Amino acid sequence: MNSLTKRLNPDRLLQNLVKVVPIVKPMEAGESTGNSSPPAVKPFGKVDKFLVCTLLFSYFFCVFTWVSPEGPCKDALLYFIKPIAEATSICQSWSVFSPETRNSNYHETALIYFQDGSVKLYEFPRMEKLDYLTRFRREKYRKMFCDCMPWAPYTQFQSDFARYVARANTCPFNEPIMVTLVHNWRLMPPADPNHWVNRSNLPEHTNQTPYHVYYVQPEDMR
Repeated sequence: MNSLTKRLNPDRLLQNLVKVVPIVKPMEAGESTGNSSPPAVKPFGKVDKFLVCTLLFSYFFCVFTWVSPEGPCKDALLYFIKPIAEATSICQSWSVFSPETRNSNYHETALIYFQDGSVKLYEFPRMEKLDYLTRFRREKYRKMFCDCMPWAPYTQFQSDFARYVARANTCPFNEPIMVTLVHNWRLMPPADPNHWVNRSNLPEHTNQTPYHVYYVQPEDMR
């Protein structure tokens, strides 16, 4: 029993514990730990501020010019900023509510002339005539054929659309020889609260404006 008490002597255990776990002296105020402090952030110099301001000004100038109303001034500026806007993908279009709201309803058709003299009317997909599921699947067609194809910024692609129509309506021994793209439109009814016109009863698009004629080449049908 005495030998066990000697082994478990509390004073000796405390001395051993102090040797194993050193007592850490608390740091006093203002005393450094010896680690280097983080480097101070260098403020922007005049050159840095100039570059940032130039970048912001260029961005907003390009965007405001791109969304401004159509006109000769915009056309002249677009000649210089269009490569920058397309390269950086900042070109935008807000044609629903501004700057000029749309005042007509329209759809696109094509007249296809064949070798035997016959003519076929081709109507591009119209969302208002489709069910909701098909409309959801083909909404991109409306964007391509209605919001892009008939308008001036996309004239360079109109021959491609005409070739597409010719190939989609090929006929053995009676190939298409010419395609005419036609814009069908009608002004919207006036916003009269006493005589609202339901969407399903809008007037037909009785005005036709041909805007591109393409003569089909033999290599187009290969």
